[in-house]
Amino acid sequence: MSPFHNRKGVTLIEVMIVVAILGIILAVIGAALSGRNADGSSTQLNTMGCSATTPSADQQDVAATNRQMDHYQKSQPVPFLDYSLERDIYIQLYQARQENVATHTVWRSDYGLVEFDCPSIGYPIPFDTSITNPLKAEWKRYSGVSAAITEQAEPNGLFPSKNSIATWVRCVYDGETVPIYIESKVTTFPYPVVVDYTTNRVTPALNASPALTLTSQ
Repeated sequence: MSPFHNRKGVTLIEVMIVVAILGIILAVIGAALSGRNADGSSTQLNTMGCSATTPSADQQDVAATNRQMDHYQKSQPVPFLDYSLERDIYIQLYQARQENVATHTVWRSDYGLVEFDCPSIGYPIPFDTSITNPLKAEWKRYSGVSAAITEQAEPNGLFPSKNSIATWVRCVYDGETVPIYIESKVTTFPYPVVVDYTTNRVTPALNASPALTLTSQ
């Protein structure tokens, strides 16, 4: 048997190489723990094992903001409400839009001049309101999961306007409901009004009573 092999067939040279590698690894670990490099120079280490650096101005601002928000969460937490008055009012307004209530609509030019008015039914409908979904499904992958981004219809079955100021107004003429397309600024009142085209003033009609009102708890 060769003097350079042990009983399991591992050469003495291989054993020496392994021992040398282990010695280097232990020396590096010891230097890191003692704060010194292999050449004897000193290195300051933080808790993450990286060289300590002074935080940038942006990092300091982020840290200060996070501390401030943590303080607010403790001293001024976000309120938890049993009842939302604003939500209740908006629901009533939403429902009122679905009713054929008697209204009066006035529209003005960009300079504030009254252009026309008419007794009307209900509230105006934005011209670019959609019956079908205006967005096309586009499948994207996020973390291995496919997702299609589309809009969701409102409870009235429509997709609301986002861009146009043009409006459909249901004016009443000779007892008939007539749709009028308007691109001017529209105001609809829930009661009869008197329009003075000379002074461009709109005032409630005498003894006018609102066709609908809101309630609150």
